Amino acid sequence: MTNLRTPGILLADLPRGSCGGKARAAAAAVLVAAALAASPASAQQTAQGFALDRFAPSEAGSDWFAADSLDVRGNRLAARLVLDYAHKPLVLFDNNGNEIVAPLNAQFFAHLGVGVTLGSRVRLALNLPIGTSSAGSTGIFDNLAYKVSDSTALGDLRLGVDLALAGEYGDPFRLGLGVQVYLPTGQRSAYAGDGKLRFVPHLTAAGDVGRFVYAAQAGFDVRLRDEDFAGQPLGNGIVFAAAAGVRAGPVLIGPEAYGETAAKSGAFLKGPNTAAEVTLGAHIRPKRGLQIALGIGHGFTTTVGSPDLRILGGLTYFTPVPEPPPPPPPAPPPPPEVPSDRDNDGVLDLYDECPDVAGPADLKGCPDTDKDGIVDKDDACPKEPGPRSDDPAKNGCPPPPPDTDKDGILDRDDACPEVAGDPDPDPRKNGCPKVKIVKGAIEILDRVEFDTAKATLRPESEPVLNAIRRALAEHPEIKLVRLEGYTDSRGKPATNLRLSQSRVEAVLVWLVEHGIEPERLTAKGYGKANPIATNKTEEGRQANRRVQITILKQDEP
Repeated sequence: MTNLRTPGILLADLPRGSCGGKARAAAAAVLVAAALAASPASAQQTAQGFALDRFAPSEAGSDWFAADSLDVRGNRLAARLVLDYAHKPLVLFDNNGNEIVAPLNAQFFAHLGVGVTLGSRVRLALNLPIGTSSAGSTGIFDNLAYKVSDSTALGDLRLGVDLALAGEYGDPFRLGLGVQVYLPTGQRSAYAGDGKLRFVPHLTAAGDVGRFVYAAQAGFDVRLRDEDFAGQPLGNGIVFAAAAGVRAGPVLIGPEAYGETAAKSGAFLKGPNTAAEVTLGAHIRPKRGLQIALGIGHGFTTTVGSPDLRILGGLTYFTPVPEPPPPPPPAPPPPPEVPSDRDNDGVLDLYDECPDVAGPADLKGCPDTDKDGIVDKDDACPKEPGPRSDDPAKNGCPPPPPDTDKDGILDRDDACPEVAGDPDPDPRKNGCPKVKIVKGAIEILDRVEFDTAKATLRPESEPVLNAIRRALAEHPEIKLVRLEGYTDSRGKPATNLRLSQSRVEAVLVWLVEHGIEPERLTAKGYGKANPIATNKTEEGRQANRRVQITILKQDEP
């Protein structure tokens, strides 16, 4: 048989060089001895066996053969039987990869597994392999006889604990951390045990994305038996498993890859020191709590323990996943409320648009204080009757008092109701115009007041000054005016002339400061000239102390 992928002891892998020649000679001697089935093999020392099987089943309750699906739902039990058949896991080859002798023709294990989950986060598990070995022909290498007896033996008992770190079963991603401990219960002569403890801490990830299902696991195999077997290291190693498949109803189909590589420097991921197998499996759950599985696989490296054919079968029983508690029954409906009438107006609150204020039934329980047919809550003037209006601010309000001249001062308060005017604190002047425009002049109907013998404008002059300003602003056709100032006859003529000039200049400055263009204004003081009343009485003198405005330039109005 020629099969370079079938694991075993490859003579072609022996080292080259001065030592390599000696080793090859010894290997050739092994081949000759094996080919002749020489009896002197009994005089040779027999190689000590170890846990040869590279297949490590996942914990009971997993969806896969070797990978772990991290199903730790609820407090429940899973019991599992995995049947594992490996064909020719230990073979001797010649330099051309031809099989010379197979010390172990076949190895069969029945793995009995139990897993208990606690609180949807922790799983405790054990796995006990019980196996039989089918002996082949004895081979001799490096003065050691490699032979296996036909026998039934226990394998190494495995104890495991796993902790779910993230996610729930069925989520797209879940993560777990665990450790497995192998107890030395296996028989070495049957290649079923190491004879020493082994520890395998590992990290697991798994998930379900729609119908796609995956799992991956990596761990470090702490092997206290740190020695070589036919030139291949058996010490610490890195173990791995990965699976991916499609779930269709109760059926999950997909491949799994698993194996181990030596952790020694120079041996990591090297072909003779790395075992890698691929198995295609189908896992079926015909009914709740039961899983049946079947798989077939092949080893792809030349490492001892990896067969050219592996057949797997599995049967798992699960106790039912605890159902979530049923939702509590709906609360009984509250007893019907007794109809209330908080304002005691005889209209039940259910129909009362104003349940906190008493009102007549024909107005839906709302009051109407002014009896205008508009309830108070909609009435802008609830204490004064008025007509309805689409304007909420006027609805139910009486019409406003008249303002005939539209100057904003009601007729009842307007001293000049027919002529628009300005507000004035004096009721006799309120609403009356302060100025009017006549031909050639802006006639001032009120007085511009100054401090006695000064050009300082008094506060009560503001209304008339504003009237002058507004007249000029509203009549841009008036291009130029002259502000004229006059005094009474008392005092020196020169002093009166200066005072009248200063006063009209003060008026000009006020108008400019309040927005009138300076080019439209001139100012001229005339002193006591041009009296309009006698200077012999106080009333006459007061009339003579005045400001007049003459229009000097005006476009057509």
